[in-house]
Amino acid sequence: METHLYDADTRHTAAAKLVGGGSMTAPAPGQEIFAHRGFESTDRRCQGSAPSLRRMDNSTGFGFLTGTYDVVNRWRKDFLDPTEGDDHWEEFPGISRATAHFDGRASFDEIDFPTKGFTGLTLRLYDPAADAWSLYWSNKRTGILYPPVTGRFQPDGTGLFHGDDEYRGSRVSVRFVWSGISETTAHWEQAFSVDDGRTWITNWHMHLTRRED
Repeated sequence: METHLYDADTRHTAAAKLVGGGSMTAPAPGQEIFAHRGFESTDRRCQGSAPSLRRMDNSTGFGFLTGTYDVVNRWRKDFLDPTEGDDHWEEFPGISRATAHFDGRASFDEIDFPTKGFTGLTLRLYDPAADAWSLYWSNKRTGILYPPVTGRFQPDGTGLFHGDDEYRGSRVSVRFVWSGISETTAHWEQAFSVDDGRTWITNWHMHLTRRED
């Protein structure tokens, strides 16, 4: 089940306080409650109501990403600093070009950040035995293939992926969320946890808009 709360800070203050500035997860055996803030940006392309989610088959879940997208990025200047305020965030553009392989059960994309002077790439592979995806990230600055995050898409089109990594010498749990997927748009966010997933700091948003042919 999915629901949207609009104008949460004024109309749903208790829920807004519970989620805070990022997201929250309440796991339980066989089920999980996940809540997160919608993406807000100074860029007009990122404003307005979220597009309708589309139902999808997990095994070909990343098919929507195939093609070229303009990307509005917004990340925290320090990925582990939960302080809110515009001076703690930075916004910059990107261009993503993705291709599908293995009959849609593999996806590869390269994303260019022209104002940052580097590029990144992601290899995504579907494991039919586990009905799960593994996502591997690397970037031009390090040339290192980082540990994967693994997970799956739900029938409503929301993708949730978890893994472990390090950030500035600290061990962190990592969570990726794909949401708001339509024929022309998608939203991705990254969050870190330093307490084994009890609390999360959402530190990077991408809002993707497909380029017209």
